[in-house]
Amino acid sequence: AKFYGVKTHIIRLLVLVLVSTVVVSALKLAGVIVMGAFLVLPGAFSKGRAKSLLSAIVQSLVFNFVFSFFGFLTAYYFDLPPGPTIVLFLFTGFIGSTLFTRKK
Repeated sequence: AKFYGVKTHIIRLLVLVLVSTVVVSALKLAGVIVMGAFLVLPGAFSKGRAKSLLSAIVQSLVFNFVFSFFGFLTAYYFDLPPGPTIVLFLFTGFIGSTLFTRKK
């Protein structure tokens, strides 16, 4: 992008500010462990499967949404704390997908 004259330092600063804002607000809402799981597990899930950056982002988003949704539903119906329940679902999904994915 620098080659074409795009001011990458402004874009980089904007992305850093947005990510920082999301992380700080999510820490207040969800807690440290849930935020760690939300940041690490989806990326780890798509790391070995994606053929491009866009594919990795889409896979991470879908993985995070699906397992968080089911974790939240389970927490709601069984009157469990949602943070640890969602983390358990994310971790279980990650381990399951890792065990049942063919090696390249």
